[in-house]
Amino acid sequence: GSCGTDSDCSASCDKNGGILSPSTGICLCNNITTLNQACDSNCRNKALNVTCDSDGHLSIYDPTTGTSQIVTKSELKSISAGSLTCSKGSAVYSMSTSANGFAGIFGVGNSLSRLANKRRVLFESDVGN
Repeated sequence: GSCGTDSDCSASCDKNGGILSPSTGICLCNNITTLNQACDSNCRNKALNVTCDSDGHLSIYDPTTGTSQIVTKSELKSISAGSLTCSKGSAVYSMSTSANGFAGIFGVGNSLSRLANKRRVLFESDVGN
């Protein structure tokens, strides 16, 4: 939805309508995809997750393989114009943005996923030699 003071959410939510949240001032649209529609519990259990390690780097954990990869701040700068400050154990949530607003992403975003895959391929080719 979008911020507003008018209780009519038809402009923000199209024909499906919605209600204005009194606490946030954002329209809560009726056509929002639910968590289980987007990614059911099986999907969520297999999704990569990201936390911060004790050095403030990202740690990408793959629950399917039980392995983790560390992404340093300098590696992160190569794929993002933003910055990261995090504390050990802090959860990191991936978001994408578009002209339509923000969207949550299960697992890791495309940029982190590509970086992790690139590192995995490089590691596997080094081990194979």
